[in-house]
Amino acid sequence: MSRVACIVLIVLLVIPCISNAGTIDVQIKGVDDGVKTTKQQDYKEAVLFAKREAIERAGVKIKALTTVKDMVLNSDYIESKAEAVLLPGYNILDMGYSVDGTYQIVLVGKVKTVAEGVDTKELRYAKSVMERGDKSKAKNIINNIIKNSKDDNAVAEAMYYQILWRFASNEIDTFEKLKAYYPNSKYVSRLETVLAEREAKRKRLEAEIGKVIGRDGRFIAGDKGVVLDTKTGLMWGAKDNGRDINWYDAKRYCENYRGGGYSDWRMPT
Repeated sequence: MSRVACIVLIVLLVIPCISNAGTIDVQIKGVDDGVKTTKQQDYKEAVLFAKREAIERAGVKIKALTTVKDMVLNSDYIESKAEAVLLPGYNILDMGYSVDGTYQIVLVGKVKTVAEGVDTKELRYAKSVMERGDKSKAKNIINNIIKNSKDDNAVAEAMYYQILWRFASNEIDTFEKLKAYYPNSKYVSRLETVLAEREAKRKRLEAEIGKVIGRDGRFIAGDKGVVLDTKTGLMWGAKDNGRDINWYDAKRYCENYRGGGYSDWRMPT
């Protein structure tokens, strides 16, 4: 006899998954520039070449764009200048030096095209960083633009993304400032749509799980005894059976669970 391993219970999907439209699979061979330097540098050159080719495979033409920052090849810069980004989780097969002396790698991953263009150069870079999961760095870039930029459009756009990416400590206050400072900005109407959609989603969410009483990353807890995983769309019960039971009793407990007013609970697979 052992206690049920799961302390929460699954229900069937209640919200749709995010579409993968605009994402393509790529398998790209990358080579360095043929000038042998150090293995580390030649490897970076080959990876840079593969990233550029991967983005161009998504239909974004960026030609032979290369940059060196502090004597280091900056592959992030390529993605920030393009209307596509190489998604996290890609793999690089290191082939090493070939018989012709070039350094070769093979990059396998997914490239996502960016639907909405970004006007400000620094924000294009922030967007590419954000796509790779570095939220802290993206947040710092946005805060720096808002604090130091003399370009009104750049500041308005930064405030837009500050709300869009949920970096603003108070979204409504930030939106009101945007309207007051830049009333004619195109980002005002865009944010009106975004905030209206978020409010509608909040109401739908409360109808599903009750009033939101807690958040932890992608998990949202409601006062109906239900926790929603916003990434998978799965609902979990907020408490377990409270004692040691066998697998069959655990399964029966889950099937008879009525948290949130639902009757289609099941045990996790």
